[in-house]
Formats: sequence, C-alpha cells, structure tokens
Amino acid sequence: MPSCSVCGQETDLHVNGEPTCPECDKPVIGKESRSFEELNEALTLAAQEYFDALDNHSKAVGFLGLLDPGNPAATEAVSSASARLDAASLGYEQALREYRSFKR
Repeated sequence: MPSCSVCGQETDLHVNGEPTCPECDKPVIGKESRSFEELNEALTLAAQEYFDALDNHSKAVGFLGLLDPGNPAATEAVSSASARLDAASLGYEQALREYRSFKR
C-alpha cells in the first residue's frame, strides 16, 4: 500500500495522481483568505524551523555522546531538542498540508 505524500501514512486514496490519506485531503478550514504567497512563505518558515530543530537535535545527541551516561545536562538538552523537533515536525506537516490544499 502506498504512503501519503504529505504525512507518510498508508493510504489507498489518490488525489491528482498522488497518494494522499483522507486526513491530508481535507480542506483546511479557516484559511480561505490566505494567498498562495502567504502559504508559500509559511511553508518556507516551517521548513526552516524543522531543519534548524533537526540540526539542534543532532548537536544535542552528539553532546550526549561526549558526556557520561545519565548526565542531567545532556539528558535535558536531548529532551528539549526532541520536544522542539516534534513541534517543528508537526508545524511543517501542517504547513505542507495547507500548501497542498490550496485551490488556485
């Protein structure tokens, strides 16, 4: 079964030839007044935040490897970086969903 092109979930639904799960195919409510340029900028900013969070997470994990196991500072750094990465991932997914649902 193919994976959704937005979120990666398995789906049999295809929209415009692309595998898209029902959740990602739903129109974004309350965003009708946003222009394509605004959605594009939001997607760019969300992508940048995601890649910054990913870099930060990689550095935190590397920092953890340099210290003794169980070091509270390293554990906190990885925990904080993981939380930021999770939030950035969700934000990027939402921005991508809104961008893909834009009807020109």
